[in-house]
Amino acid sequence: MTNATVRLREDLIHPDPLLDCPVELCRLNGQAATRASLSAALPLRDGRLTIELAERAGARAGMVTSCSARRSKRSTPPRCPPSWC
Repeated sequence: MTNATVRLREDLIHPDPLLDCPVELCRLNGQAATRASLSAALPLRDGRLTIELAERAGARAGMVTSCSARRSKRSTPPRCPPSWC
């Protein structure tokens, strides 16, 4: 037996759905991108991407992004989801 280091996936340890969206879109389009490459040197809040930084992260992957407000039918306050093109 070898002493292989067990590495856990970062997305399982520190979930960040907002950052995972552009990473997954890049993967689907055959473009190389990682969570680290899209979030490097961005001022993350609690280690997570914020709505304000979503456009900058998308631009690093060559995506055109925009944020638009929508009315929510739920009782919770509306959030501004990014639109990834």
